[in-house]
Amino acid sequence: MAKNKQAPNSNPPAVTTGSSAPKLPGYLFGLLAVIVSALALWPVLQNSYISWDDNVYFYENDYLTRPLGTAISHFFSGSLYLGAYTPVTLSVLAIISKLAGNIEPGNFHTAALVLHLINVFLVFLFTHRLAARNTTIAFFSAALFGLHPMHVESVAWAAEFKDVLFTFFYLAGLLTWLRATNAQDKVTKWHVATCLLFILSLLSKPAAVTFPIVLLLLQWYQQKSATRNQSIFIGIMVVLSVIIGIVTIYGQSTYPHMQESHNLLQRFVVAAYAYTHYYISLVWPTGMSIFYPYPALVEGNLPGLYYLYLLPAAALLFAAWFFRKSAPYLTFGIGFFTINILLVLQILSPGMSAMADHYTYLSYLGLIFGILMSINTLIQRASTVKALPRIATGAGLVVLVIFGTIANARVRHWQNDETMANELLGKYPSNYVALNNMGFVLHNQGQSAPAITYCMQAISQKKDYPYPYVNAINAAIALNDINFAAGLADSAARFVKPTPDILNSIGYVALLQNRLDDAIANYKKTIALQPTNRNAYLALAEIYYRKKDYTTEINILNKGLKHLPDNPILLNYKGYALYTTGRYQDAIIMYDKALSIAPDYKGAAENREQCLKAMNAPK
Repeated sequence: MAKNKQAPNSNPPAVTTGSSAPKLPGYLFGLLAVIVSALALWPVLQNSYISWDDNVYFYENDYLTRPLGTAISHFFSGSLYLGAYTPVTLSVLAIISKLAGNIEPGNFHTAALVLHLINVFLVFLFTHRLAARNTTIAFFSAALFGLHPMHVESVAWAAEFKDVLFTFFYLAGLLTWLRATNAQDKVTKWHVATCLLFILSLLSKPAAVTFPIVLLLLQWYQQKSATRNQSIFIGIMVVLSVIIGIVTIYGQSTYPHMQESHNLLQRFVVAAYAYTHYYISLVWPTGMSIFYPYPALVEGNLPGLYYLYLLPAAALLFAAWFFRKSAPYLTFGIGFFTINILLVLQILSPGMSAMADHYTYLSYLGLIFGILMSINTLIQRASTVKALPRIATGAGLVVLVIFGTIANARVRHWQNDETMANELLGKYPSNYVALNNMGFVLHNQGQSAPAITYCMQAISQKKDYPYPYVNAINAAIALNDINFAAGLADSAARFVKPTPDILNSIGYVALLQNRLDDAIANYKKTIALQPTNRNAYLALAEIYYRKKDYTTEINILNKGLKHLPDNPILLNYKGYALYTTGRYQDAIIMYDKALSIAPDYKGAAENREQCLKAMNAPK
């Protein structure tokens, strides 16, 4: 794996100066890394959406079918998706939708794969520069980044398109910064380009807040102090990172999501466990999953075995400090990984999953580079063994074949909801998330009775987990067992913290039982928690229509349109309410606006025709 021989006891330079672009043969190695990555991951083009977040970003995202200007202005207006401000990602998705003419999953999987392959080539360019123009190290860095099985999640999960997009801007920004470091005290186009690319990365995914810290690490690795102008640019980026960080913290606090009940010390231990396992998965990528449960507490305590993970985690960090002079590439690699993984170790804000494969997408780049540079240095120091470079290269190619094979198989696990549910239940047969997920899939397949069985098992495992109540209620309604659905709604009201989904489900059961006042109360609670909840406004409008209280119905729809001014369904409902009260001209305005937003909206077109007939009917 060695190239550009050096004296046995010398360390390779951290980074070259001046122009470091590889010659044509070098670029071919970068293209080869792209090709092997494409061969491993091409089945992603055949995958469907899955129910985990893809609904929010794609088939329930009305703005993907709106005029492009309307969609982009909405995304940049301050709207949060899953508690995060990601307007660049959403705008790119809207552009892809417009170019393709639809929101079929293949369009976005294709875009994700293409962008991932571009990232592979950017990794080649970046590591080629860092490795003193060592093409072999750059090739293996790019190829391992491209086809590592842990990176499949970021490419195959449509909702994680933001991973590949923010990484694209992030890597491009690192490359322009390397160019800028040769400009000394001058503010060059490369400084400005770096700042702009950072902003695009930050607005693609908040994880890019680490960028200015990585720039400081890169300056250290280059053995260069930041100039005054570089420090100013880094300072600006730090301020922008803090702003987005505050927005994200606020968004996460307002977005309803489940959290585990581990205390701060226990979460710190779990973070050490996850941190260590990410290293293990780098070299031994087995047992991957869409979901990694938190360790179960025993009488409120974390099993003692998990505390042992503090030792390897501390040892790895100590190694980064210990080798900072003798092996700076190793320190850089561990530092790059740790900086980018730290925010998602969930010490302060735990989610439901202790780990996630897609958290490694950018961060593994550091470890891959550090390990390859370490192997290269060891080979150089054993220069008396002439065949060692060829042996190491051959071993590296074998690793690529193995990892590529695993990645290819892993892509197929992400094919659809059913494949993911089967995998999840197979790994964690008694976990409440896995049980609920299977119940959800079965209900969607029309198998409502077994769906209820799985959901009830999930509820027995965790009574305050809201989603199995929602899924079981839906399945019970599908079976026309309203009494059973009502019993579930009562249990949910007792044990589950109110969320929009739970409140809507309880309200719907009350509506089916004609308990209109109870239904109204629950839907109003939903709106109080989530003022943009379209379904709650529609349900309330339906209730007041039944009550023949058209004034209140119109007021409810006006309130909904205040928060969702371009929602065609709300506009259509308001049009019908106005039509019912004889305000035909106002109704036509609503229908026209709905159809201007959604030209294929059949219900609005039919209601408009009905309204026109009423207007022209003899008095």
